[in-house]
Amino acid sequence: MAQLGAAEIAMMTRDLDDSQKTIFQSQYSSEKKDRGTATILAFLCWDRIWFGDLGLGILKLITWGLCGIWWLIDIFTAGSRCDEYNRQKAQEIVTALKLTQGPPSIQFEQQTVASTPAKDLVTLTRPNSQQKVSTTSKFSGVTATKWFISGLSGPLNDRDVELTAAPLIIGRDPEQSNLIIPLPNQIISKKHCSIRFDDERGNILIEDLGSKNGTFFYGGKRLDAGRSYILENGDRFYLAEPDILFELQAK
Repeated sequence: MAQLGAAEIAMMTRDLDDSQKTIFQSQYSSEKKDRGTATILAFLCWDRIWFGDLGLGILKLITWGLCGIWWLIDIFTAGSRCDEYNRQKAQEIVTALKLTQGPPSIQFEQQTVASTPAKDLVTLTRPNSQQKVSTTSKFSGVTATKWFISGLSGPLNDRDVELTAAPLIIGRDPEQSNLIIPLPNQIISKKHCSIRFDDERGNILIEDLGSKNGTFFYGGKRLDAGRSYILENGDRFYLAEPDILFELQAK
């Protein structure tokens, strides 16, 4: 079986939008198998297990590849089986992306987030830090006309989400979050992070909610889970990986 090439991938992903294609490339690159590695593992009788076929893999190990016959066949077919695995994996990813049915939904509902003591607030020292925009109107103690979380890359690229009095909970589970990012590889946690107004001190706070893959300020600083950090106008942050990037903007 021929290797999965760029032309075939283009045909598979022709019905996906640009953001979905980006997700596809990222996930496929992390999950595809290598032909050379497959052949080496076939020599060691570990190729079946590596491809996820645990039952046949164990049987092959305990029978010494059926006294060498199965072992020899698998060595010669390792490359084609690798191609078949990659083709099937690519199709699974495309199918999962299509099932998301277009752009992620944005929902807003009242959420309750416990107030954070002053000692837990952290302001990062940033070169060229921008000051909050001051206008004639104020909202929740923060001077600005309106505040937005703007997607700079990833599933919510070029989308602005206005902050309201209710905390913005970002995650992949609609039952626990109100800004949904339904990535198929579950890199985003069910409740990943929150952004809210601190009425008492007039700040905007971001907090990682114990996510598996982390919330980061642009530049790589990872937020400690359960600790609130102050966001300033123009600050950027990303979820799990730099491609899922957002910016706080005052408009």
